[in-house]
Amino acid sequence: MWFNIRDSYGRLLMCLYTSAVGSDFAELPPAGQLICHIPRLPLVPGIYSVDIYSRVNHKVSADNITSAATIEVLPGDFFGTGASLRDMGDFLCEHSWDFRELVPRP
Repeated sequence: MWFNIRDSYGRLLMCLYTSAVGSDFAELPPAGQLICHIPRLPLVPGIYSVDIYSRVNHKVSADNITSAATIEVLPGDFFGTGASLRDMGDFLCEHSWDFRELVPRP
């Protein structure tokens, strides 16, 4: 099972794939929910489409639904600093900076 998240131009931004993270569900009961946890979605505000794909035994395509859903990412304080996220690219990446003074060689 996997989800593709695409931007408004249809460009693939990310693939959330069960096998990529070692979550191979060999056998599932006939009814239930498969839940994908995304702790922090690193996308700038906008509307994104979601494609859904599933296979039986990793071979036979069971479902292939393009633009099955949309996700609206609302503006928020991703970094906790109040910084504006406009014109910062398509993704937000947790990061930090440090400075180390260079000591001149004798």
